[in-house]
Formats: sequence, structure tokens, C-alpha cells
Amino acid sequence: MTPDELHRLLAAAKAESTRDWLMLLVSYHHALRVSECINLKADNIRDGYLTVARGKGSLKTRQRLVPDADPLLDEATALTAWIAGKNSHEYLWRMCRQQVGRLMHYYAEKANVPYDVAHPHALRHSCAIHSLKIHKLDICDVQQYLGHVSLGSTGLYLRTTDEDASNAYINARKGIQQ
Repeated sequence: MTPDELHRLLAAAKAESTRDWLMLLVSYHHALRVSECINLKADNIRDGYLTVARGKGSLKTRQRLVPDADPLLDEATALTAWIAGKNSHEYLWRMCRQQVGRLMHYYAEKANVPYDVAHPHALRHSCAIHSLKIHKLDICDVQQYLGHVSLGSTGLYLRTTDEDASNAYINARKGIQQ
């Protein structure tokens, strides 16, 4: 999912439901699998951090809540407010994985996001790809952030096309020649 598609998806969700928007935003910012997302409880959030019990044999992670100047992307403020009245053992979203999928499709359609990226796992992939290719994070940092045990799992997000690789090489050569 491109950053623009993500922004449109989040805007569509926020226009209708704070809960749905926040669930999608947290899933993106913390690269959550659906099962990790729906199992979050208020006590997973403490002192400005989110602790995630990762699935599929991945590492448990503790990540800062993400602040942002854009209110649509400001998870830290919104999530802190969201949990304020919740019991510490209360689930944040109270929904099943199928409902998360239906909501993702619903908001993606409203936001004109292509159907092939309109699934909840696309938020995890998008976080990884944006971290590596747009924000230029070190692959080891992304590996830890995603909770991957193996660097090979994270390396899958480095895939590129022949055209992109050729352009990158030519552009790098231009910098050397100047």
C-alpha cells in the first residue's frame, strides 16, 4: 500500500469510527498481524509504549507509541485517550479477525484503495516496506521492530523490480560522476 493509499484508508475510517481508525492505525504503526491486533488489551499500553506478544514464533516487542504532527497519524495522543476509561484487562477493539477483514475491505473501497491491497496484513507489509524504502531504516532495526527472529524474513521486504534496480544504479552512478 502506498503512503497515499494508507492516508486515504485512515481518513475514510476516521470519518466513520474512531475505533476502526485507531485499530487500523495501530496495526500499521506496529506492523501487527490480525491476531496480534485483536488480542491487544489496555494493559499492553504503559508509559507511552505498546507491548506486543507476537505470533508465529516471532519475538515479543515493546515499541513507543507513535506521535505525529498529522492528527490522522498521531497514534500516541489518540491511543492514550482511547484507553483512558478502559479496564486494564479489557480488549481494545472487541472483534474477530473476520470483522477486521470486512472493515479493511469496507474502508478500502470507500478510499478507492485497490482490492489487492485491501487486507489487514497489508498494513504489516506496508509498515515494513515504508520503513525500509521510504524512511530508510536499517534492516536490523526493521527486523527487531517486526519481531522477526530471522533476518531472512525481513529481507523479503527488500524485493525490487529489475527496472527499479536499474534506475537506482544509474542514479547512483550519476552522483559519482558529478
